[in-house]
Amino acid sequence: MDVNLATRSPFGAALNTNYVPSECDCQIIEGYLADLQSQVSKLENQLLVHQGSEEEIRQQLEERSLSIDAHCALLTLARRLPDELLREIFLHSLPSNHNATFCPEDSPILLTRVSQRWRAVALSTPRLWSTLHIPILSELDGFALFTQRNVMVKEWMARSGSTPISLSFGTGWSSFFPNLPYLSRLFAIASPTYSMWEDIAVSLSGHESELLKFMELLEIEGRNPFRRARKLEINIDMTSAFRNNSIDLILDSMHIEDNPRLKALSLSTSFTLLHPLQSMKGSLPWSNLESLKLQPSKSVYNKNDVFKLIMCDVLLDVLAHCPKLKLLDASCAQLREWPSQGQEAVALPELKHASLSFPNLQDLRIIDFLMKCDWPALSSLDFRVRMSEGPVHTLSALVYKLGSKLTSLRFIFPDMPKGYLSGLLRELPNLLQLCLHHSNSRNIFELDSSEDDDSDDGEMLLDDDLLAVLIPKEPEVDQELPCACPLLQYLRVEGGASFSRDGVLDLLQSRFRSPFSLGPLKQLYISFGKDTVCHGLEEQCAEMIAAGLDLQLVYHTSDRVRQKYSRCKASLPIDEDPLALGWARSQ
Repeated sequence: MDVNLATRSPFGAALNTNYVPSECDCQIIEGYLADLQSQVSKLENQLLVHQGSEEEIRQQLEERSLSIDAHCALLTLARRLPDELLREIFLHSLPSNHNATFCPEDSPILLTRVSQRWRAVALSTPRLWSTLHIPILSELDGFALFTQRNVMVKEWMARSGSTPISLSFGTGWSSFFPNLPYLSRLFAIASPTYSMWEDIAVSLSGHESELLKFMELLEIEGRNPFRRARKLEINIDMTSAFRNNSIDLILDSMHIEDNPRLKALSLSTSFTLLHPLQSMKGSLPWSNLESLKLQPSKSVYNKNDVFKLIMCDVLLDVLAHCPKLKLLDASCAQLREWPSQGQEAVALPELKHASLSFPNLQDLRIIDFLMKCDWPALSSLDFRVRMSEGPVHTLSALVYKLGSKLTSLRFIFPDMPKGYLSGLLRELPNLLQLCLHHSNSRNIFELDSSEDDDSDDGEMLLDDDLLAVLIPKEPEVDQELPCACPLLQYLRVEGGASFSRDGVLDLLQSRFRSPFSLGPLKQLYISFGKDTVCHGLEEQCAEMIAAGLDLQLVYHTSDRVRQKYSRCKASLPIDEDPLALGWARSQ
């Protein structure tokens, strides 16, 4: 920019700074901009009629354009927003599905690096600092890094003021890494705000005696947050052999049964829950729980892929004490020789979503469990199975019990008889959202659906025959519906689909144009298997995409994209909404 031109500006000193102009200043700037625009128009006319040196005219045009941009920046609304409105915008920039981190590229740390005013507003907004994920470090990571993390935790807690806080704590490099010494220090650092801890996610890893000592110290010092938190996610990872009453002793030491405010509990252990826990037989906190995860199917703390199960009879015994439950997540099992406890049917009138994992579709005792689940309001189901040998009795029982109620289904399944999946879909008349994942007998208890499935062993179940049952046609005399899942709007298929381009196109076009269709698909996500490519499909679907279709096609690649490791986000729990429709577009 020409120095003289900038100097002639009444706000030359304010250009390229964080200066906030007043209303009077804005009027002066707007007048100066009008003058600059007039000069630009004259120079453009001179350029058209070739008056003067073309190079000199272009240089003057560039100078004035830069000056216009710099002055327009002074008029941006963001500079003149009231602090109160800026605070609300800042709050909406926080992560929606996990706690904030120390990462400098994310809110709220990023907001403090933009300008002095933004930093001042951010630091004076306690709610902006009401969530935090704290990574576990040790002296082995370096004394400077270890000390810096501790200082940042103190500052963060101070900024949160008296606002209720959501905290999550990371783990070490292994889920068997005893982290209690480091957790003790972090709890002590954050102790001034412990009474405000509303949401806590933590893994307690160590010897049983160390776990009990850790809780004893919290009680003695009067800063046990488990007594009053509204939401708890607890992973108990014992690094030694445990006795039958070990888990009861640890839970008793936490005094969760004395917590009348607890609404959501996630409890996972490094061993199978074989017996009903004594701490689960009282009225608290179970009678108040709205969300319960016992040995949940997915856990950020399970780095070593240890199966963490709960016996079906034990789960029924617990559910009998949870009449207000709305969300359930459990990895279940039932040993064939295990004696039945004679538990009667358990009614959960408010349960809307269930995530259930089972080792085998053939286990008849699991059918007995499903028949005892009286869930009249259930509309969303996440169903995972690790293996299937022989008839799929459990799946048939599940569809019979819940099929007509479901509006959302996520089904992760192993190999099964050809055509059985198509028959399953015909029994789901009210489904709005469907996710099918052929696991090919992989370990799906800890499966991350974002990972590619390279396996292509066995018979392909995700082919055009499956799509054909979803294509609406004129119903025959003995049919009531034009196709399977006639209300379907969101479809996701993973695990190596082998659909052809014509098969996918027929499904989309028929749902979009057929007179027998009840509405078009709003989203279609397909993860294709090896050697399957549908080139040109996006172009052929241009009209439907313009009308609102979200089409996501993912092709197999042998190159694994490694996520950049971040200490700030290591072991960061992600809180998903199981009742949300659709899937976010991959970044």
